[in-house]
Amino acid sequence: MKNLKNERQDIILYLFLISRAIRYQTRHGNKDKMHRAILLLLIRQRKKTNLQELSKLFFINLPALSEIIQKLEEENLIKRYIGQDKREKIIKLTDKGKLYLNNLNEHIESKTSSIFKNFNELEIKQLSKMLFKILSNNNNGKSKKETKIF
Repeated sequence: MKNLKNERQDIILYLFLISRAIRYQTRHGNKDKMHRAILLLLIRQRKKTNLQELSKLFFINLPALSEIIQKLEEENLIKRYIGQDKREKIIKLTDKGKLYLNNLNEHIESKTSSIFKNFNELEIKQLSKMLFKILSNNNNGKSKKETKIF
């Protein structure tokens, strides 16, 4: 029987392997589409957010993120608004962005249904909560360079 330390290390290994599988799939001409979809999903999940928050969540530097955000804004998928602090720019989905995500949901569901075919609804919800906790612990106000897993 494995001890808790080994179980935790196995989880990190599994997460790494899953991320590698996703990277492999995105290398075949879909990298920009994947970034766009994940970024739009993050914006939808947050309802209103800003570049700094997205940069931390997406593990991407501000200049690279700004470039992606500008393209999304040019395509009218998102809109930037001035926040309470005039220096802050709030990012929200436009109606076109919401429609884009609704159309994308069917595609995402077809890809993810096979990944989770052996999971019941409770297991999916538990996994989601646990992964969110891992991400929250790993990104607890630190930059990507400061964050350590072990």
